[in-house]
Amino acid sequence: MSFLLNGTAVGKRNIELMDPGPQLPTPVSQMLKFGTNLLQAVGQFNGNYVIAVAFMREISTPVEATLPDYEQPPVSSVDPDSEIIEGPSRISLNCPISFRRIKIPVKGHSCKYLQCFDFENYVDINSRRPSWRCPHCNQHVCFTDIRIDQDMFKVLKEVGDDVIDVMISSDGSWKAIMESDDHTEKPKDKPLTLLKIVHSEVLMGFQMSTVMF
Repeated sequence: MSFLLNGTAVGKRNIELMDPGPQLPTPVSQMLKFGTNLLQAVGQFNGNYVIAVAFMREISTPVEATLPDYEQPPVSSVDPDSEIIEGPSRISLNCPISFRRIKIPVKGHSCKYLQCFDFENYVDINSRRPSWRCPHCNQHVCFTDIRIDQDMFKVLKEVGDDVIDVMISSDGSWKAIMESDDHTEKPKDKPLTLLKIVHSEVLMGFQMSTVMF
């Protein structure tokens, strides 16, 4: 399937060349004329299709101060008879998209986990290949659903540049995980034991040796 607007082919709208999933819109302003415009769909139609023509405009990327704050969901009351105890969680300070240090920690407004991703990385990758899905839980997070996590933003400001992970407790307190914390002392190799032959004799063509160790 392809499209013609006023007799001219619309670029990047050939279904055989398009990737599956959400697509970037194709600007057609230069192809329009005053009065009536004719949009034609050319191809074989084996189902139902929806063709949308929308008036759109570019908006500037908001700075961190204009992003809505993320509201942490309330902690549910703990059943005293429950054997499940919520412990601290290890959180990476690197973005799961670029694997580099997060600058502006964000997540979807309905996300319930602690892990964040970087705002600029998320917008950049979706402006080139739109999917608008959270890189952590894969749920839909469109542009208006993005929230900045002020708690994680504070952690990123206070922690050192050499720290990659932090341990965050359920009460909001956190502790930096140093690289030395991940290194456990390896067991030392046992020295080789030298075997000393103290007796050797040949019986019926077979040699039998007695060793001490």
